[in-house]
Amino acid sequence: MEQFTKGDWRVSCDPLDVGIIKCDGIMVARAHSGVNVPYTEKVKANANLISSGPDMYAVLKMIQIEGGLSVARHKQVDKVLAKARGESCGK
Repeated sequence: MEQFTKGDWRVSCDPLDVGIIKCDGIMVARAHSGVNVPYTEKVKANANLISSGPDMYAVLKMIQIEGGLSVARHKQVDKVLAKARGESCGK
C-alpha cells in the first residue's frame, strides 16, 4: 500500500515559496540545492519533478493494471511529463 500523501501535489507559484510542494495547502516536500542556497532554476526544476511523483505513480499503476497505452493514456502521460517539466504551474 502506498505510504505517500496522495496528489494533487503542486509547486507553489509564490516567489517567496519557490521549491515548496503543497497538497491541499499543506507542505509535503521542499526542493532545494543546499543550506542557505538562493533560488535557482534547478530548485524550481527539482520541485516540478518531485511534485509530479504521485501523478507519475498513478499513470504507471494504471498502465500496469490495464496494459497497453490507449490514446487517452498517452494524453495522461503527456500531461504528467509536462507537469514534471514545470509547464503546468497554476493549472
